[in-house]
Amino acid sequence: MKKTQILSLVVILVLALTVVLAACQPAAPAGDALEEVKTAGKTEIDNYAKNFAQSDYTADGWTALQKAVTDGKAAVDAATNAEGVFTAVNNAKSAMDKVAKAPAATSEYVAYGLVHGNGYVGKATVTVDANGVVTDATLDEACLPTYVTAEEPVEGVTTTDKVTSHGSEVTKHFYTTVKFGGYTATYDLATHTYLINGLPMLDRFQSTVYARAWFEAVYTDSVVVVVSADGKTEDGEIMNSATLLKSQNGYWNKPTEPALGWEENAVATSTFFVENYEAFVPAFYQNGPENLFYGHSSNGQPWFWNGINTGATWTDMEDYITLLVVAYAQPSQSFAYGLVHGKGYVGQAGIIRTLQGKVIAADLEEACLPTYIAAEAAIEDVTTTDEAYPSHGSEVTKHFYTTVKFGGNTFTYSTTEHDYVMEGTTLKAWLEDEANAMVYFLSVYNNQVAIVNAEGEDDFTVMTSAKLFKSQNGYWSTPSGSQLGWKTNVEKTVEYVINNGFAQEEFTADNKLSSGVIVDDNGISTGATWTDFNDYYQLLKKAYETQVSIGSFNYYIQAWSSNYGVQVAVTVEDGIITDIVVLNDAVTGWHQITPSWEDHDSCVELQAEFVESLIGLSVEEIYDMTAAFNLASGTSVSAGGEEGVSAVGGNGVMTGATQSEARLLLAIWNALLGL
Repeated sequence: MKKTQILSLVVILVLALTVVLAACQPAAPAGDALEEVKTAGKTEIDNYAKNFAQSDYTADGWTALQKAVTDGKAAVDAATNAEGVFTAVNNAKSAMDKVAKAPAATSEYVAYGLVHGNGYVGKATVTVDANGVVTDATLDEACLPTYVTAEEPVEGVTTTDKVTSHGSEVTKHFYTTVKFGGYTATYDLATHTYLINGLPMLDRFQSTVYARAWFEAVYTDSVVVVVSADGKTEDGEIMNSATLLKSQNGYWNKPTEPALGWEENAVATSTFFVENYEAFVPAFYQNGPENLFYGHSSNGQPWFWNGINTGATWTDMEDYITLLVVAYAQPSQSFAYGLVHGKGYVGQAGIIRTLQGKVIAADLEEACLPTYIAAEAAIEDVTTTDEAYPSHGSEVTKHFYTTVKFGGNTFTYSTTEHDYVMEGTTLKAWLEDEANAMVYFLSVYNNQVAIVNAEGEDDFTVMTSAKLFKSQNGYWSTPSGSQLGWKTNVEKTVEYVINNGFAQEEFTADNKLSSGVIVDDNGISTGATWTDFNDYYQLLKKAYETQVSIGSFNYYIQAWSSNYGVQVAVTVEDGIITDIVVLNDAVTGWHQITPSWEDHDSCVELQAEFVESLIGLSVEEIYDMTAAFNLASGTSVSAGGEEGVSAVGGNGVMTGATQSEARLLLAIWNALLGL
């Protein structure tokens, strides 16, 4: 029995004895008897105080709690009878209970994106306390730079254009050059919008990175407009938070009843989310926002969800609620690679999970190995004939392409090993390493697996993604009996994981019913029938646990008839970048850095230093960096300014490699954003 319980029992016994004595004689206990009651009472107060931790209170709160203890003991000492002691003890406990704890530690989660018909950049902020409870949510919007125009044209400063506005053609004088967050936006008459790094503004703002840069530049009053013909004079007062933020510029502040104005709609939507997020978020991911709301009409009636009046009347309710959900859930995508299906294929598992750990989407793909594709007949200097190739328990004759290249690796077929071999290691053994499995899979994905033809040249038309990916080559497309085909088994496996997560460690033969259907240990059917279900389940589970994302960025330069780009695998742990693998050109088929360029080696070295400088940074710090391109003749993605990359991550311009560094950063962004 605990000490506290013993002392409590003493108090009870003493008080009970006192009550009995009081009933038998008129005099209250005094002397030693009353002192024992008081001692037990003060001990009870001390023990009750042990239930409170100083870390849960502010300094003032902790002082108030200690005062309750001191005052309680003083009241016990002043008591003249057992009843007074009992009252003092209870009052002290009550006083301690009433001291308010410090507010729970909170975290803010933010999402940026286009809203309101893709015409504005929205920001959603969701506040979550230490217990994971949503306590607050807010919405705001930044109008685009086209929202602010000059009343009259100014030579060299504005561009006059006829544009369609609310169904009518009007003439406006747009400020030609606007700068924000390290980017330069230039008004373009051909597209009737601003171009940022050569692409239309709305195309750029589809990316969270650009949307965030615009909103935060507006919010911090750091948008500048070039207001001189020579481009040297800038004005930071023309486009600022007061003119561009809807929460400040009076946007839609006089609605026609019963429709609410902008601010009232923002508050109603946020309030609805805070009060209903626990049930709404799962419904959102299961059904999609377009299938959730009903009741709204053009006369400003409110939206409803699941019988609940949201209170909001704006037409684009789905946009705003989506932004709040994304801010709360912070969905992230990750991948895992490995041998599956009897170690005969390379699988890729993709998982999209929320910050709270809920799987909201998943995917499986398999790449067949090079032995899956054989020539119909022997080809001199191109194929190797294996007369004893093991196939489903039988020995068959096949004509395998002798040399296969991918990812900078060259494998040669061996009739002894019945497999492709490189430097004494078979391809299957080489693929046991997940990094190698990733290289092979992405090489297939990028159509960069080659055979060597009779002329000794690399031929990329034989082993393509269309022929090697099971989702494309018709693999097991016709199921037999109760067995499902490949595609349906993938769908069932993914569906099971989304609905049930990864509570089960593994699946064994005991999980397979006589019907062929696999059930988990709780008897829940997975719906899948493939024999190697556990391989796919474990790969999905690994993707869920590892947080490795793949991203790329590339573009075509017409003048050089080449694709330039980069693909990366980025590992994130607790919001911190812990690893970045830059996949080589042989995997992507693109150029990171022109091999013939005289400073190629120096650039490679500097790029490696740049990658190393990113390890240990937070995701937010990566997003805060700036990437731009040099203006290059013939490029389909025209660059920003002539100065090239400006202050990328504080590293400055990487000498002779500005475009390479920018592409790399953009690829990393896309990996983090799951693009």
